[in-house]
Amino acid sequence: MNSEKIKKSLENLPASSGIYRMRDSGGKIVYVGKAANLKKRVSSYFQKKKHPDYKTSLLVTEIHSIDFIETETETEALILESSLIKQFMPKYNIMLKDDKSYPLVKVVFGDGIPGIKVVREKQKDSNIYYGPYTDVKLLNKAISFLKANFRIKRCAYREPDEKQFRHCLYYKMGECDAPCVGKISPEQYIERIKYICLVLGGKRARLVSSMNSKMKNLSVSQKYEEAAYLRDCIKALNSLFGKKRKNRDMMFSGDVNRSGLEELARILKIKKSISIIEAFDVSNIFGSQAVGSMVRFADGLPDKRNYRKFSIKEIKQADDCAMISEIVKRRYKRVLDEGKQLPNLILVDGGRGQVSSAVKSLSSIGIAEVPVVGLAKKHEELYLPHLAFPVRMNRDSGAVRLLQRIRDEAHRFAISFHRKKRSSTMFASFLDRINGIGPVRRRKLLAKFGSIPQILKADELEISKFAGVSIEFAGKVKGQLKKLKGKTKKRLEET
Repeated sequence: MNSEKIKKSLENLPASSGIYRMRDSGGKIVYVGKAANLKKRVSSYFQKKKHPDYKTSLLVTEIHSIDFIETETETEALILESSLIKQFMPKYNIMLKDDKSYPLVKVVFGDGIPGIKVVREKQKDSNIYYGPYTDVKLLNKAISFLKANFRIKRCAYREPDEKQFRHCLYYKMGECDAPCVGKISPEQYIERIKYICLVLGGKRARLVSSMNSKMKNLSVSQKYEEAAYLRDCIKALNSLFGKKRKNRDMMFSGDVNRSGLEELARILKIKKSISIIEAFDVSNIFGSQAVGSMVRFADGLPDKRNYRKFSIKEIKQADDCAMISEIVKRRYKRVLDEGKQLPNLILVDGGRGQVSSAVKSLSSIGIAEVPVVGLAKKHEELYLPHLAFPVRMNRDSGAVRLLQRIRDEAHRFAISFHRKKRSSTMFASFLDRINGIGPVRRRKLLAKFGSIPQILKADELEISKFAGVSIEFAGKVKGQLKKLKGKTKKRLEET
């Protein structure tokens, strides 16, 4: 067990839902699990001196590294966990599974009306099975939700008579469209079953995209009832799995990151393994309120505790290369002064000019051993200091995708800081125009709230307390700031 590597992995875990994958020293996945809180669940493996069973104790001794995929909801984690277990067949999932029967989802075809049920055994028949799943309670809730919202038959009656149908609560509540009595065609009903199969197969995004297109076509054809059904299904899926999918392009996949780092080392002819990459970007409007950012990635994962922001101090005109030069020099002069670890690779957003500027700054403080590369957005070309022309790379390669993610994260971080700084400046400028807000009160409000959005979130009592004004006056301040909110937001978005 690599204690230091595991410690770093635990620090990067978020307190949100997702799946985690435990690997042995050879990088092979030995266990896949899901969690409502990744940080809490995974940390629990290493906090207990004794585990509830011998197999879990064995698992912990084999763990060498951990990676994760964050999900919007626990239900999405459940579906993804099942898919990954089926794909990789981790040995400890199989060992632990031997102790008890894990649930499966059975899609029943054959004679009669197709149905969906949770079962404990997979039989040799023509039906479709999904799973196994590790959480039967959550699975039952998810299946019940899908049946209700896709209006799948849930009662036991195969061919109900008039009296039985008249008392069908599922039909009355709008949770079943009664295929058993011909309220919808068999073809329509089969299509709904297929929708759920796509969800259980982990293809929800593809399904939602298809539903959106179909819904628009139905609406144009004035088939409003069918379009409304699809609209409701999309809403239900967003409710169950979350409105937005978090990064599922395997940003946190150990396999992809590892292969990308190895490929990058080969391309750059770096003999040592690449573990730490630091990336720089700048953001400004014609040189005004210029800022810089640095993001740090460890083993392909964002190390957000070591992100850094820079307010550009020396450069007054719009000169990205000079700004890169300034923040690179400031960053690594401090690293040297504090005796901290240098990265294995430095990435700058830009081309030959930005790379040359970064190299000169490093040379000026006595650093020559850290390689520098630039990634230009236009053609995603790689710029190296010793080459006259950029290196054109396959955009689908792991190395390029890894560098793109890191570069884009540096850009996002710089833009975020720039917008916050501009918002703060606009806030200060507007406070100067409000009668009754003098220099002292202005400084207090700026120190406490910093921006228009932040002060709008505060209540009048809090503003009154920090600015030393009456509650009534605080209300007037908020009222005037609300008028600026739309204009401020528009200006920030435009730039």
